[in-house]
Amino acid sequence: MNKPPPQHQEKKRFSLPRLALRFPQLTIVLSLLMVGLGIYSFLTIPQRMVPKIPTPNIGVVTQFPGMSAEDMERYITRPLEKRLQIAGGVQYVLGVSQAGYSKIVVYFRYDVDRAKKQQEIKNLLDVVANELPRAGANQTVPRVIHVDRQNAPLVQFAVRRDGYDRARLKELLNNIILTQFQKIPGVLAASTFGGPDRQMQIVVDRDKLAAYNLSILEIRKAIDAANFDRGGGPLIDGDREIQVRIPNEYREDTILARLPKLPVGRFGDKVVYLADVADVQDTVATQYGDFYYNGEPAIWLGIQGEATRDYLKIASEAKSLARLLQNEYPGLKFDVVFDKTFYMELNDGNALFEFFVAVALAGLVMLLFLGELSATLIAAAILPSTVAFGFFVIHMLGFQKDFGIMMGLVFVVGKLLDDSIIVVEVIRRHIERGMAPLEAAVKGAEEVQNAVAAATFTFVVMLIPMTLMT
Repeated sequence: MNKPPPQHQEKKRFSLPRLALRFPQLTIVLSLLMVGLGIYSFLTIPQRMVPKIPTPNIGVVTQFPGMSAEDMERYITRPLEKRLQIAGGVQYVLGVSQAGYSKIVVYFRYDVDRAKKQQEIKNLLDVVANELPRAGANQTVPRVIHVDRQNAPLVQFAVRRDGYDRARLKELLNNIILTQFQKIPGVLAASTFGGPDRQMQIVVDRDKLAAYNLSILEIRKAIDAANFDRGGGPLIDGDREIQVRIPNEYREDTILARLPKLPVGRFGDKVVYLADVADVQDTVATQYGDFYYNGEPAIWLGIQGEATRDYLKIASEAKSLARLLQNEYPGLKFDVVFDKTFYMELNDGNALFEFFVAVALAGLVMLLFLGELSATLIAAAILPSTVAFGFFVIHMLGFQKDFGIMMGLVFVVGKLLDDSIIVVEVIRRHIERGMAPLEAAVKGAEEVQNAVAAATFTFVVMLIPMTLMT
């Protein structure tokens, strides 16, 4: 008796649709977990207004009090511009000269390493510094800074205080209040503008200088030498030794009384004091600009945030601190002049609105072509978990939520619905041929899963060059 040949059983390969339908409870739990992680990431992910674009621009700032704008251009700005041109990858160099101030911005190509170029410029300035003019303590060493056009102040305040002149108010802001704003996590810098700066001025009489045979440099040398704490040596008492310190540094509460009595030279047997040749005045520096809010003079205060931090949180804490300071200092008022987070929330809301409109329109198109409400709802059911989990992935990759990310959701909705329409249509075709719904769902999804994955991968690959644009 002949035995029938053995039948080769087909080896079942791994099937994600079959696994999902075989364990529906696990599928539901994973979907809810994806939604939960996505909502958490959406609420905690750092937010910006526009995507962060790295800018390798580097600035060189040099100060030389007392030098005119023409001399700053001739002796500092132009020589530095010529030397900075030799750094590789430079697109162009832009220099600005003012009285006592020079700023040069070197614009590099976007493909250069900013940290490396910044170190190269520092090394170059160490060599060039000896060629710059010197005048005692007047010159400051050129400073290298990172110039980022996107890092504008996040929140701007107009500060006023009833019964306070602006010179005293600006001192309060610069000496006490700015430090409190800078302690907010994520704050890069806090600065002020406008209002007079308090200044001790020594108005020298030329005729009196000539009469006492003194020069202006001797006056300055005497002032600089007096503004220094000195050691008085040890005081020994038996086995005890005490180091004596002679405090001589100028202090705010004594400077106006001390300076006129400062010896600045001798004329014969007479000691010449500063009051003999000059008038010491507690006044304000010359102003070259000012700030007004609603037609009234005020002090501008700006808060800059770090590029990688949550701007909404920084702005909220800055405004909360401003309200706290208003209660702590009677008469102090902080008016919000500009708040970038207003536009961020506006863009965020517009993007979310466009997202829901896209979902509604896509669902309407699906309903018209599929002709069934149930099939439309099934295809749209994948959106909450997938879109929400997308925010979790963005958070894990270290990206920030910005206008570009939100608008990208519209493309995601279109692609997801495209794939779901294909799967639903194939499953419905198998059901119409008499196949059980569960078996039709598995077979239909398995038939098109490779094609859907290939189409999705092609869509991603097409977008990769956009992420590499410079």
